[in-house]
Amino acid sequence: RKFMPADVQGFPASWQGATAANITSHPEKGLGKWTDAEIKRAITQGISRDGRKLTMPMDFAAYRGISKADLNAIVAYLRTVPPLE
Repeated sequence: RKFMPADVQGFPASWQGATAANITSHPEKGLGKWTDAEIKRAITQGISRDGRKLTMPMDFAAYRGISKADLNAIVAYLRTVPPLE
């Protein structure tokens, strides 16, 4: 789904929208081949598996200070999401 500025509040007028990423366990289209460390870096630092900077609407700053236990729980949950293309 494409999210456009009219769909969300608090983003700059210059924001062009975003397409939701596949966070399922699909090995090619999702997170299936990502390591736990790569997922955690994406959540807390906004850096993708390939090193590119991720964009809004993910609020990386809000997750920077997340506890280790909570971050581990998020990753564990993501591992249970069935694969979808």
